[in-house]
Amino acid sequence: MLWLVSAIAVQGALLSRLTFLGPHPDLVLVVVLSIALYDGPLAGAVSGFFAGFAVDLLSDHVLGVGALVLCVAGWATGTVRDYYDRFSATTPIVIIAAGSALATLCLGLALKLLGDPRIAWSSLASDVPRIALYDAVLTPFVFAAVSALNRRVDPNVREW
Repeated sequence: MLWLVSAIAVQGALLSRLTFLGPHPDLVLVVVLSIALYDGPLAGAVSGFFAGFAVDLLSDHVLGVGALVLCVAGWATGTVRDYYDRFSATTPIVIIAAGSALATLCLGLALKLLGDPRIAWSSLASDVPRIALYDAVLTPFVFAAVSALNRRVDPNVREW
């Protein structure tokens, strides 16, 4: 839970102001997907719901959309982890980049369908790959930190 609170604070204070080529990285999403990848679908869904709800409370869009999208993204990432090579260094990067792209696309589509006038099809199509790329760059650092903390807290947890 400490990871989520820290990620929400850093996202709101620093990363939301960082705009390089348009959108900014989504640290909260990377943390949720890292938790899901390390701990499984239940941890991913629960952390995704609470992180998404907290982000929804701090934003000005429809309440609950972010919670739903992050909950499903966390569950899906936790489910997919059993079907990939655990010993590859690039596996977490690829899974989290793909999860980031899909979650960002689903959030944008949901907000567009709910009538958010700030979401345009053209910006959604150009922002999704950029956000996924930014999140892929953050992944090695975030996933390593989440893994190290989880190993320290519970050394009996299954090794990634």
